[in-house]
Amino acid sequence: MDEQLRWLVELQRADSKIQEVERLRVTLPEEIERIKAELQSERERLRDAEQRLEELQRQRRRKERELEQETERIKKAQMRQFEVKTNKEYQALLKEIEMAKEHTGVLEEEILVLMDEIDAQGRSLEEMREGLRRLEEERISQREALEHKLEGLEAEKSRWLERRAAIVEQVEPEWLARYQKVARRNGGWAVARVDGGTCQGCFMNIPPQLYNEILKSGPLVQCPFCMRFIYYEPPAEAQSAQAPRG
Repeated sequence: MDEQLRWLVELQRADSKIQEVERLRVTLPEEIERIKAELQSERERLRDAEQRLEELQRQRRRKERELEQETERIKKAQMRQFEVKTNKEYQALLKEIEMAKEHTGVLEEEILVLMDEIDAQGRSLEEMREGLRRLEEERISQREALEHKLEGLEAEKSRWLERRAAIVEQVEPEWLARYQKVARRNGGWAVARVDGGTCQGCFMNIPPQLYNEILKSGPLVQCPFCMRFIYYEPPAEAQSAQAPRG
């Protein structure tokens, strides 16, 4: 590979790493916030379920108190049967007792329904608590890993900036200017590998004659379609076979 092309490949690698660091400086905080929001949402859902259970239990207690009062009312009414003096009063008392018994039947049915709902809600609540516990273990671990990675980005960027500066010193001004121009046109991507006769930057087929020049590792070549600097990278086995022996 041409020496200048080799340095341009290294320069592209450094620039890509710097761009990736910049991208992560934006996306990692967003991902961390997404994890926090997900956990907060699940915690709120659990609180809503707990409040629902508490409300069902309150309703049950109210119904049970009401049932006790109605039962006591029936007892008192039954005791008054021996005190009434007229048939009209007696019939009215029987009607009162009948209605109270009907009401207690309704209350007992409502209490049974509430008890079933409380049992179901309690089971659901336990499942939600266990699910939240597992989710917190997983997401908190992920968040801490992302936060740790975020903390190291500045140092990583500094290392790549130093590496880039060293590479730039090796690139001839003419090629550096052309590299920067192509990079601006292609979103920071100025160098691309050729694979199977296709530019991996624009995925257009390279003309055969030009492709042969690339295979021969001749002078710097630019893709006729996207203008990226293009190069051929032999398979690892070929590279190993071609490596100089010490």
